[in-house]
Formats: sequence, C-alpha cells, structure tokens
Amino acid sequence: MGLLEQLTPGQIVALVVGLGLAFCGAINTVGAAAERIIKLRQAVKAPNAAQDERLEKLEKRMDEAEWKLGRDYAAFQSLEESTAVTQRALLALLGHGLHGNNVEAMTASEIELRTYLTNHH
Repeated sequence: MGLLEQLTPGQIVALVVGLGLAFCGAINTVGAAAERIIKLRQAVKAPNAAQDERLEKLEKRMDEAEWKLGRDYAAFQSLEESTAVTQRALLALLGHGLHGNNVEAMTASEIELRTYLTNHH
C-alpha cells in the first residue's frame, strides 16, 4: 500500500491545508523580500537624486553667472573705449589751451567723439 492509501480523509485534508499554508507563507516571504529589495534600491538611489538636483541648481547658477560676466565684460569694454575717446578729446583741448593752435587735433577729436556718441548712445 502507498502512503496516500494509509491516510484518512481528515489527514489528507490537513495535508492539503498544510501545503497550501506553506505555499502562502512562501509567497509572503518572497513578497516581503521583494519589498525590502525595492526599499533598499530606493535608499541607494536617493543620494543620486539629491546630488542631481544640487548639480542642476549649480549649473543654473553658473549659466546665470557666465551670462552676467559676459554682459559686464562688454560694459567694461565700452567704458574703456569711451574713456579713451574722452581722454583724446581732453588731450586735444589741453594742446589747444597750451599752444593755442591745435585746431586739427581738436577737429579730429570732435569727429571721433561725435561718432562715438552717435554710435553708442
């Protein structure tokens, strides 16, 4: 006689229920393990997400700073050019005041100053 033939109907039911419970327990254990793996994976990725956000903010600040630097550099170049034109005109005035006959330099300075002011302001 086989093993199943020796069992009573109550024992067979108990065996089936026991196997069913064991199967459910195994599924529950696998589910819990999967949940822990997912949580662990999220915990591992969290620093990367925070770092990515921080880098994005820094890159935005850097882009803004570079834009402002470029704008300020252009303004300084314009100021340097303006100062040079003004200084040449002042030099022509000084020459005229000191020597009395510096008309050509004053005329050239006037043209340069007028051209600069017309083109830049």
